[in-house]
Amino acid sequence: IAGENTGIGGVMANKGGIIATFDLRSTRLSFMTCHLEAHEGVNHYINRNKNLAEIFQGAKTDPNYSMHDATVLSHHMFVCGDLNYRIKFDDGDGGEQKGKKKKGRVKGARRTSGKLTKKMMSKENGAAAAKAVEEAIMEEEGEDAEEDISRKNSPPLSDKLDADASNRSSNNGDNSNPDEKVNNTDGKSAANGTHFTLAKSLVDAEDWKTLNDGDELAVAIEKKECLAGFKTLPCNFPP
Repeated sequence: IAGENTGIGGVMANKGGIIATFDLRSTRLSFMTCHLEAHEGVNHYINRNKNLAEIFQGAKTDPNYSMHDATVLSHHMFVCGDLNYRIKFDDGDGGEQKGKKKKGRVKGARRTSGKLTKKMMSKENGAAAAKAVEEAIMEEEGEDAEEDISRKNSPPLSDKLDADASNRSSNNGDNSNPDEKVNNTDGKSAANGTHFTLAKSLVDAEDWKTLNDGDELAVAIEKKECLAGFKTLPCNFPP
């Protein structure tokens, strides 16, 4: 067993990873659990990739392989934990960078989210933005929003978002208007609120393809920006 801290100053244990290696008959297996840097944005995405590289370099379970990183010490390696990779909807603020892309990768996510974001940003409050998301999704899929909501036998997304925001405010002792949390004067906070609302609407709509197409981790692995040679499966279920 070996570990590596990647937190504050590269030494604090608030971020980092632990690797455990063992032999099962004639097969050597390694399991890594880690907690990587959080938050949206290109810099945070790059730091998540760096965190992984630092853990692989520093957490050596076999001293005989001091010149190699931990990915070559076993026949098979599994990585899990709070990786903190986000859902990426466009080429703006996030991990995906401009350049050549494999055909089909995040194309659907950009097409759908562009329409949704445009409608959402034109609204004046979080509830209206959430309703705009529902309408845009139904328009994209050629379905009627009212029939879809009735068929799912669930309250509108806007009601659920209002309830969630109210609960969070009550739990934190915050009496401010929850809609102001999404549409405040801070552009970054507003963008995060819009991103959250869009992602949540896609989960509620069970649009797993769009969500998986925008998965930062899957895109990063495909572009070999982290975990080269590893595979991650799509998640066709809510978080």
